[in-house]
Amino acid sequence: MIVLATHPGPRENLEDYALASSVQRGDGTFADLLAVTDGVGGAAYGEIASLLGASHFITALTAALTTDSLACTSQLPELVRSTLVDANRLLLTQIEAEAELVGMATTAVCAVLQGHEIIVGWVGDSRCYLLQDHELRRLTRDHSRRQELLDTGLLCPEEASDHPEAHTITRYLGQADRFEPEVATAPVSGGDIVLLCTDGLTDVLADDEIERVILAGSRTPTAFRQIPNRLVRAALEAGTTDNITVLCARCGDWPATTPEITRTITADYPLHAAQTLITQFMESTYVNAKPCTSLAC
Repeated sequence: MIVLATHPGPRENLEDYALASSVQRGDGTFADLLAVTDGVGGAAYGEIASLLGASHFITALTAALTTDSLACTSQLPELVRSTLVDANRLLLTQIEAEAELVGMATTAVCAVLQGHEIIVGWVGDSRCYLLQDHELRRLTRDHSRRQELLDTGLLCPEEASDHPEAHTITRYLGQADRFEPEVATAPVSGGDIVLLCTDGLTDVLADDEIERVILAGSRTPTAFRQIPNRLVRAALEAGTTDNITVLCARCGDWPATTPEITRTITADYPLHAAQTLITQFMESTYVNAKPCTSLAC
């Protein structure tokens, strides 16, 4: 089960984007594909950058995973990495073709849930968390100046949110030089919950606060479906100044005694608005590149 909530927060423009898909691979197994992107604030056409990044990841991975040549799970980390490299190349191509797009960029956190493993690829400060054995842990490490200062001990956690470079990212889609996505893998089992989110959530909610909301929603399908909405509301109440996007996926089936619920819900921001947006841009000149088909490992 996959659920999603996205909200513009106090901003007029929604530059976050999220997509998810379940595909049958060439070997007959199934994989869930998840992508959350966050157009860089203050840069030109962040909403186009985020749409391009998320849609390319889902489209390219879907095409690749439905071929027999990519049936080996061990190839997935490199496939995720190369797909993000191709997404970055796509944005640079669009920027080169359209002068008005110069400066557009987006963070990206993308994941493949396959069998008993999750493969996460990311650039920037959008995050992926895993709730496992009633404990939440972060699978990603922010690509930001703030994280670098924390790692070197030049900044303490209490000062991090107020630092003037708190939102300066060091890796992103649309990066012309030294672009390199990061990839991580982790084992998963039935009942685990994966959460992808933008920094509109994590800027104002600590990990333990996020954990409490996810734990409360881990017991039944109905409660699970409310996790993204509850996190969005919590971020709004905490005073976030950014867009907020939360995407949750639960591994495995619910116990047989639990009524099956298959609907997916969204938050206050209407899903049809996002669908209209992607239709408009897919028909525009900004999205004229075909999905990559040269992803064989």
